[in-house]
Amino acid sequence: MNIFEKAKTHKAFRMVLIAEFGALSLLLAKFTRFPIFPSAPFLKMELGEIPLLLAAIVLPGFCGLTALTVKELLSFLIFGTNLYGLTADFLACGCFILVFTLLRRENCSFRNFAFAVGAASTARMLFSIPLNLVILQLQYGSSIETIWAQIPFIVPFNGLKCLLDAACLAPLYRRFMATAHSGSAA
Repeated sequence: MNIFEKAKTHKAFRMVLIAEFGALSLLLAKFTRFPIFPSAPFLKMELGEIPLLLAAIVLPGFCGLTALTVKELLSFLIFGTNLYGLTADFLACGCFILVFTLLRRENCSFRNFAFAVGAASTARMLFSIPLNLVILQLQYGSSIETIWAQIPFIVPFNGLKCLLDAACLAPLYRRFMATAHSGSAA
């Protein structure tokens, strides 16, 4: 029995994997931050969503979202992360993971993986507009005009973040799926 089959049939093992993916996600989020737009240094790219996307790929159901919840709870409890930032991160990443999970669920082909990433990235980019209009007003008291001036950076940032995460997993995707299906065929 491979790790994927064990995760499907043993709830305790699946819970441990979810906790591990969430903790790894938090570590990557905290220690791999770097700005990508010099004119918007507050937007920092990090690789913390890669384990969440991996959890959505290899674990059944909505385990990627559960791992995201673990990550955000750990971030709040360990680092005392700001609740506005935590909420924004949870909703933006949750949108991406949810759409990805729903679209990729039935078909595990690489083509479907690419389609699910593209659609989930688009959903996150569109969702980032109203999300930032609300969160930035609440968190910093920013005016709508100030936030709209940042949208040309915020929207592509969210798209690039999703595509970077997927690009890191794409070379391994076929191997994960071959391993997952080899256990179910046996």
